[in-house]
Amino acid sequence: MATLTLQQYLDKIKRQNRELIKKNVPLQIAAQTTHALITNRIFHEGRATDGGPIGSYNTTNEMWVKNDQLRRSGNNTGKTGKPIKSNYYKSYKALKINQGFSGDIVDLRMKNELQSDFANAPIGKNDDNPPKVNTIKIDAQEYQIQVRKKINRDKMEGAESDERFGKKIFAHTEDEKKKFREIARKELIKFLNR
Repeated sequence: MATLTLQQYLDKIKRQNRELIKKNVPLQIAAQTTHALITNRIFHEGRATDGGPIGSYNTTNEMWVKNDQLRRSGNNTGKTGKPIKSNYYKSYKALKINQGFSGDIVDLRMKNELQSDFANAPIGKNDDNPPKVNTIKIDAQEYQIQVRKKINRDKMEGAESDERFGKKIFAHTEDEKKKFREIARKELIKFLNR
């Protein structure tokens, strides 16, 4: 292993400092990884910020839903079995099960519109896989999770309201914050030791 002179070492530190100011790859990796964890927690595991379930689906109120509101077209039959322009469901839980979701996990997905906006990644309405997230880069020192469509920001606010689930869903958990710091530290050490 070659030993650096003092001047070579100082040059290396200056070069690494410039690269951190310009690109900051350790921060990028930590931000992307944490964003993926949050997206998976909310939209696939159905867990809120406190670690518990987001909530439970209504099992008592019947409903009628048009095909354009569904990920898969319904059978256009009503309560009595006769053809209608919309689809009848005994409850929201029955609707979720009919659409191919677990009725036991509130995952805030129907046509993946909110998940796609939250992940900043295109997701097909029938796609059940966690997306490859794209955290928004503001500059080398700042990354953000942005939800650009107002309708999706309204969905997020509504989900956290007392009328709906009444708990924080979209905030980082303590474990996610800890994981972010661990990844950023590990990637920075790897960067500095190369």
